[in-house]
Amino acid sequence: MQKLLKISSCKVASFYTFQRLFLFTLLLCTVTSTALAGENLANDFRTRSFSDEVKRDGEFQGVCLPSYDARLGFAMSGVVSEIPVVKGQEVEAGTVLLRLNSKAEQARLAQLDAELATTIKLKSSRVKLKQAQLDMKQYREAYSEKAASVMETQHAELTAELSKLAVEDEKFNRKILALQLKEMQILVDKMSLAAPRKGVVEEILVEEGVAVEKSGVALRLVTIDPTRIDISVPLEVGMNLNSGDKVNVTYADSYLVTGKITHVAKVADMSSNTLRVSMEIPNPERRPVGVLVTVKLPDSGRLLTTNKQY
Repeated sequence: MQKLLKISSCKVASFYTFQRLFLFTLLLCTVTSTALAGENLANDFRTRSFSDEVKRDGEFQGVCLPSYDARLGFAMSGVVSEIPVVKGQEVEAGTVLLRLNSKAEQARLAQLDAELATTIKLKSSRVKLKQAQLDMKQYREAYSEKAASVMETQHAELTAELSKLAVEDEKFNRKILALQLKEMQILVDKMSLAAPRKGVVEEILVEEGVAVEKSGVALRLVTIDPTRIDISVPLEVGMNLNSGDKVNVTYADSYLVTGKITHVAKVADMSSNTLRVSMEIPNPERRPVGVLVTVKLPDSGRLLTTNKQY
């Protein structure tokens, strides 16, 4: 009787183990099928959306961006002493945007400039050399007439040589001063943040009297004329585009402007089968960037029928 109960218990345990294994396998198959279906749906949606855009005569949506967008900072730490520009101000290349306190550096620069400007030490050493050479000549003449000793003549010759070296040393010191002056001028220049190119001051992130760190962002400068637009197009569309091709761009308020393609990527995005296309449009009215626009590519009819292969 006990053996029968033991055998029955083992059969029941085996049945429950098999049932759990079956349910786990069924659940795993369900999850895998759902994931594959979702991926196929995403691929179908991506393909269908690009196909719909091409069918609309080569029209694509993109976002206007600044053609130049830089967050600028100082190459050294310091305290902001002056902000000669304001937000929204248009500046030319080289315009000073911010300045650090440079009183100590300016004082040292003035000192080096004054030292280099004076030639008193050089003139004095040249006069001493002339006097030493004259003394040496006189001692040599005296020695030839046995009116001066060998030691006195040699001393005069060494004095003349030392005077000559003193002149060369002073010339070298002036070269060092010139290099120090140049170095200090570079340091002072670093304490002024200048616009690297023409643009608009978009943001000022510091205030006067505030300490800033080296390479910290202090100001944002943008160029919105021209405006840049980047879009992704299907591979078969991008293969027919070239730098310099004209494009029509329409804003949400139906404002139309003509621009040109500046770059067509040479490497496609394998996951979406697209190419990245960059273009620029003029923006003399200084329209805001960061807005959606519609881009119409050139030769839309040819794009609909071309099936060119690599």
